Amino acid sequence: MNDVGDALESAAPASREQWLSFCERCPGATFFHTPLWAGLFERRFPRRFRAAPVLFRFRDGATALLPVVVGYRLGGLLRTVSSMPCGTYGGWLSAIPLRQGQEAAIMRHLERHDDLVLRENPFRPISLTKGKYRFHDDHTRAIDLAAGYDAAWRRASDGHRNAVRNARRSGVEICEAGDAGGWDAYLALYGASIERWRRRRIFTGVRHDRSLFREIERMDPSRRKLWIASVKGKAVAGILCFYWKEHVVVWHGAGLSEYFSYHPNNFLYDRAIAHAAAAGYAWFDCNPSGGLTGVDKFKQHLGAHILTSRVFVGRSVLGRFIAFLRSRPGGVW
Repeated sequence: MNDVGDALESAAPASREQWLSFCERCPGATFFHTPLWAGLFERRFPRRFRAAPVLFRFRDGATALLPVVVGYRLGGLLRTVSSMPCGTYGGWLSAIPLRQGQEAAIMRHLERHDDLVLRENPFRPISLTKGKYRFHDDHTRAIDLAAGYDAAWRRASDGHRNAVRNARRSGVEICEAGDAGGWDAYLALYGASIERWRRRRIFTGVRHDRSLFREIERMDPSRRKLWIASVKGKAVAGILCFYWKEHVVVWHGAGLSEYFSYHPNNFLYDRAIAHAAAAGYAWFDCNPSGGLTGVDKFKQHLGAHILTSRVFVGRSVLGRFIAFLRSRPGGVW
């Protein structure tokens, strides 16, 4: 029998101030949980995305906040509730862990939506089991920085460490993009990468446009960093990281295949990890790999270990049809 304190007393819209307060106070919160992340999509696509965080109050006095963005497609015919955009980490935030009965109450509230996507936060896992809920197994890989950079370097594979040394010897240089020129160079790398993915038939059809990156560029630099690898002054690879509390996450990456022999990606990750460790971050998160075995293997060589990040998906008939179209190579929605 459920504890009476687990009963949901109210579920109401939360203010931006409440949302930000939960993100600042709650252990395990990541950049993807914040209104800063949701705001990027609201500003760039005001007709397609709307932030709608929900504040839950329970009978025992416990509170939780669920970051939510509602997406609209087909003129509003398809309405998808996501926590959070682009399949990034979501789930409820609370100062202390919720009891399983309270988590179940939130899920019952969410299941009223026909189209729902919620990715589990690996740094604050959901206690609910897979049986009753439609969780799909997935994971991220993350590097524990508690013992510092040197310990992380030792946990990496010999192959990764040799690749970093070779990159240094080959003259690869790493810097943070500090002006629009660096961001333009990265966007050119991204375009070349998409063409390569198309040729290899691994392009999902999801392409982030230039204006979204411009929104990211305008953000507080302490919350985002674009790391660029160059060879003889030419940008050849890059990764875009977000920063929040104790957590650093790589959200985006691109590069030129003709320079892969220089191992720029190994060096990029090495320098970004070193920066995160020196700045006192606890985790360097490589982010889920989208089912790409080779990408996951690369992250394993970095010394990153697996953290579970299940995905809950609820689909209407129309939602399933749209998801099918998007899953086809080259599909664009």
